[in-house]
Amino acid sequence: MIFTSLSIQSQNKAFVIDSLEARIQSGLSDSNRVILLRKIANETASSDRIRNKDTHQLIIELCETKLLSELTVNQSFFYKRQLASSYNSLGVNYFLNANFNSSTDLLLKSIQLSKEIEAFGMLAKSYTVLGVIQKNLKDYATSSNSLKLAVNYADSAKDNNSKALAYNNLGLNQLLVDSIASAIVYFEKTKELYQLENNQRGLGVVFVNLGSCNKKRAMFEDAIELFKQSIEIRNEINDKQGLIFSHHRLGETYFELEKLSLAESHGKISLELAIEKGYPRGLRDANHLLYRTNKRRRNLEKALYYYEKYIVARDSLINKENIREVTKLESQYLYEQVAIKDSLRNEEKVKSVEKDLAIEKANTEKQSVITISLSFFLLLIGIAAYYIYDRYKKEKAQKLVIEAQKLIVDKSLIELAKRDEEKEILLKEIHHRVKNNLQVISSLLDLQTDKIEDKSALIAMEDGQSRVKAMALIHQNLYQNQDISSVSFKEYANQLINQLASVYSPEHTVKVELKSDEVFFDIDTAIPLGLILNELISNAYKYAFKSNVKEKLTVSLTNISVGEYCLEVGDNGDGLAPDFELKKAKSLGLRLVHRLSRQLYGKVDYLYDQGAKFEIIFKDTQQRKLVQ
Repeated sequence: MIFTSLSIQSQNKAFVIDSLEARIQSGLSDSNRVILLRKIANETASSDRIRNKDTHQLIIELCETKLLSELTVNQSFFYKRQLASSYNSLGVNYFLNANFNSSTDLLLKSIQLSKEIEAFGMLAKSYTVLGVIQKNLKDYATSSNSLKLAVNYADSAKDNNSKALAYNNLGLNQLLVDSIASAIVYFEKTKELYQLENNQRGLGVVFVNLGSCNKKRAMFEDAIELFKQSIEIRNEINDKQGLIFSHHRLGETYFELEKLSLAESHGKISLELAIEKGYPRGLRDANHLLYRTNKRRRNLEKALYYYEKYIVARDSLINKENIREVTKLESQYLYEQVAIKDSLRNEEKVKSVEKDLAIEKANTEKQSVITISLSFFLLLIGIAAYYIYDRYKKEKAQKLVIEAQKLIVDKSLIELAKRDEEKEILLKEIHHRVKNNLQVISSLLDLQTDKIEDKSALIAMEDGQSRVKAMALIHQNLYQNQDISSVSFKEYANQLINQLASVYSPEHTVKVELKSDEVFFDIDTAIPLGLILNELISNAYKYAFKSNVKEKLTVSLTNISVGEYCLEVGDNGDGLAPDFELKKAKSLGLRLVHRLSRQLYGKVDYLYDQGAKFEIIFKDTQQRKLVQ
């Protein structure tokens, strides 16, 4: 019946959306079209993120176009409010897809427009999402400032739910920096507002957060009571994803209290819900709790089972190779080698015992006195039995030693893999943060250009922005690649050309020819090489392509010897002046190309070959170190 109900709801939603789109096609006024598009966006907000994004973009285009025409005061207010709302909603859409840079740009636009029309409720929502983005980027001070602005605007709008959401994130900021007392103050304010609004979903969240604070203060009984309240609420509203967190936190608390049966019980509930929802983070946390619980209870087989599940879930979250699998195979190989050698030694000992017994038996048969023979035979059997029993005890002890050593080796390899993984994650995080910071700088430069009227200053600002984007692209490639130590020249050059083409040749009329083998450079070579490529391609787009001739841009990279390369960038334009000398160039861009070439222990030459052509010979990092 539940699936039937869900199917009917989906069919009804699809019918509503189709009906709205059919009405849009009829001859409606622009304001009515915006209203219908807004309804479609609301219907698709939780079910179809791509369609929701496209709908908001249509609203933005329509409102921006209308605001360029002559409007009455009321009309202008209507379109500005609709535009601010879609900027905010599209910003949230990008945020949910972890596109923080695009999300920030849209939220800032929404904030600017909302301030103009005094849309306080919209300002509260935009500043809250902006604060959450800054929290995810670990800029807690800036995040808290944004969230406090959200609280003030929510107060002005008398929007308790938005105010509670901002307070809750302020509490999370304080919790992340271990300021527990401040976190509790914010969470208590959040709880009061959600109780006032009877927001059960919000109460389920804030009880977990308050419980986490008490757990950090070692007030475990209070924490348990809060987690149980959260579970009770979330069971009532059937919030299965929330229940994953609540049961996991409760299980963690019981684990710290050494109540291992209860810890395992709640861990299993959390795991079952995570499997049902297909939620990777829940799978990771639940398996980790069950692994630690069974390890503490000495259920080593179960502990190993959940540990393996935890590794799989964890690696699916960070999208990297399973290092633990390699170390596990290595430790398994070592253990098998020891076991094989031990087995061979035991086999040789058994053969030795059998040989000794045969010799002794032959000797006893030669004895003429039956009594002496029998006594001697019994003595030999006793000695052999003692010998075998003694060897059995030693082998058993040796097996226990090997198992203990195996556990030590496994633990050491796991710790080693964890440290290597943490280092790699840290490097990726550094490149990610650098890329984000560069993109923020680019956005600030972009905003600044709106206020510049002087043409030369505007060009200089745009050139600076282009260089920042070129560097950001390198860091983006570094943290997205599995190998974080190098950048593919071909892939980077292709991305850079597309990036510059979107700025200088939006219609993509220029034919681009990129020739390069699969060559990789580290960051010390990639940064200056990327800036050189940025300057030469930008110059071609800006100065070479001015006629209606079929425009062509060529970029090639050739390996001319070990560690030495030749980069060529050419166009089919009119070329530079016949008496042009690169060393005497006054252009900042060309002087930068000359200086960066020297930095790469190379040289740059210009020649005319049916258009301008620049040739840069340079060395990679390894060759430059040899020269030094």
